[in-house]
Amino acid sequence: MYELNFTNPITIKLGSKYNSAEIALCGDYVPDLTGLCFQDKGCISNLKDEVVLVQWSVIDDELGFVVWLISEKDMGVRQTERFIGCCEAITFNEDNNLEVTVTQASGEVNRITLER
Repeated sequence: MYELNFTNPITIKLGSKYNSAEIALCGDYVPDLTGLCFQDKGCISNLKDEVVLVQWSVIDDELGFVVWLISEKDMGVRQTERFIGCCEAITFNEDNNLEVTVTQASGEVNRITLER
């Protein structure tokens, strides 16, 4: 069973509402997260056997992120392709798929479903 906490949040840019944070993750399977930069967003499945993290991915000053799915069941990690923008929210929906809310640099907000 996973437990997830975010500590030491730091804004990514002065005046921004987006943060990076240190990850405190406890569970039967925890990959090495040393040296990686994560957003202070994530969620845990209803059965508490999967955890989702949002890793920052900045390329040429363009904000983006990659979603990590860490599983005790599979003892593994899956990652999405890079999304451009910032993650506003991420949750498991009633079908156990991931719902990601993304804000683009233009201010446009999109909701994306990641089927599993």
